[in-house]
Amino acid sequence: MVKNITIIVLIIITLMSFVYAFFQQSAAEKARSQAERNLVLADEARREADANAFEARKQAQIAIETLKKCKEGK
Repeated sequence: MVKNITIIVLIIITLMSFVYAFFQQSAAEKARSQAERNLVLADEARREADANAFEARKQAQIAIETLKKCKEGK
């Protein structure tokens, strides 16, 4: 009788472990999927920031040239 109870307890613990592992795997897959989406968003943001930095350098150069022309005109 004690042997049967021990086996039943071990089976229950094993089943609980399998269920827990399944939910952990599902959570890990969701986290991986979110991380991949975040990577795409970060890459898009980096490209946009690079384009903005290029435009800022271009506008700064235009401002410098305009300032020089104003100084030369005086």
